[in-house]
Amino acid sequence: MGERVEPGETLGLCDSTGNSTGHHVHLDATPGGGIDPETFGVTGERVNPLELFADGYARAVGYDTQVFRRQILMESGWNPTAVSRAGAEGIAQIIPRWHPSMRGRTFDPFASLEYAANLMASHIAFRGGDYREALADYNTGRASRGKFRGEGYRYADWILKGLDMATSRELDDLRADRDRNHDRKLAALHHVGELVQAARRAGERAFRPEDWRAVVTAERFYHDPEGVG
Repeated sequence: MGERVEPGETLGLCDSTGNSTGHHVHLDATPGGGIDPETFGVTGERVNPLELFADGYARAVGYDTQVFRRQILMESGWNPTAVSRAGAEGIAQIIPRWHPSMRGRTFDPFASLEYAANLMASHIAFRGGDYREALADYNTGRASRGKFRGEGYRYADWILKGLDMATSRELDDLRADRDRNHDRKLAALHHVGELVQAARRAGERAFRPEDWRAVVTAERFYHDPEGVG
């Protein structure tokens, strides 16, 4: 407990003892937990270690860890052996024919999680930070259209529900508002320019009231009563 381990260090060996179906290494994680000195039982809340690995892969590429966890839950329920009717395999539900570099590795949860995190980071960058579009890309592909794209949006909306993430519609509204304001600013500058030109043509006297000297005197008195005689 509390010991530091290094990458590549051997933590356990495969074997099959007790109530098991085959050779395996049992990996358990309890962040902030401990071992009861009397019962030798683990105290604290146990966490699926794959979730911690997923967090690490996501943080490494700047992908939101909470979104990634929800995505993997949606994809496979954290089952490294999951297979879909469409031929998607493993914990991240990767289809080998569309991702040839993952052939033979889709059922390796660590390879799949790292690949999925990197793939999502590329989609997010391609979509200018729009998580909804990026998640739809992961689910139905960047070139998807129509009803098929709609499936991707439903997938994304389930993952993003309740999270503080901008949707593509919100981003589109912000961009449209930005463009409208830009046009208004240009129009306002144009009118200001026209007004300045007209004022120059009219000359200074056109803007002085008949009693402008009294106005100036009153202004001076307001700022310095003692200095105005």
